[in-house]
Amino acid sequence: MGRVGVIAPVLAMCGLLATAALPPLVVAEVLYGLQERTRADVKTTQVYFRPYCDLLRREGAASIADVAMTAKPQYQVELEGSFLRSVRRLEMTPETERRKDEWDLFAFGHRGSLSFTGVSQPWLREAVKRLALDAGEPVPLAPKTIADGLAAPVVGTRTLEIIRSHVSDVVLVSEADIVEGMRFLAERAKLVVEPGGAAATGALLSGVVKVRPGERVVSILSGGNVDRVRFAELVSASPP
Repeated sequence: MGRVGVIAPVLAMCGLLATAALPPLVVAEVLYGLQERTRADVKTTQVYFRPYCDLLRREGAASIADVAMTAKPQYQVELEGSFLRSVRRLEMTPETERRKDEWDLFAFGHRGSLSFTGVSQPWLREAVKRLALDAGEPVPLAPKTIADGLAAPVVGTRTLEIIRSHVSDVVLVSEADIVEGMRFLAERAKLVVEPGGAAATGALLSGVVKVRPGERVVSILSGGNVDRVRFAELVSASPP
């Protein structure tokens, strides 16, 4: 019977899955992952869940992390990613997260993530992380950037609340990537867009914002308030 338990697929009866063929840790991990997906109002169907459990069984996984590098369909990659993220969050604290260059804001009681990888100088990156960690409120800045439409000296308190509630990710876009976004929009879409308005397109072109295969993405172009001479100087410059 022990051998049958190892090789037999995970059973499904009346909408229920029998996971006796899986190790206790794997069962705990997938059940917790399902719980967190349900908490986030994400539906997980048996059609997707059962094949993933069969994969765990076939590979003899002692933990879902054991099959993270195993080839699998995209829907299983996404399902596994959500499970791994939920399990890792169990041991996550602000202290452990602050040591990383990419933060899962769940550790700080917020949604989404925050990346500091775009700050190349290590000392400046650490300073920015400390500022982000210690402030907890809008902080006045004096940004110097071609994207003057995005260079507000401070974010409003109400705006910060909206960001915390609804924004899932924050990325850093370089000046060169912004210009590349302007150039792309001018050449391909025949649109004159100011630097701040082309920032989202630049983030997509550079790969800072990751796009999954088959995913539909909208890049908001928020303005054409740019001097024509300055526009010509920026888009005609040789790419770095």
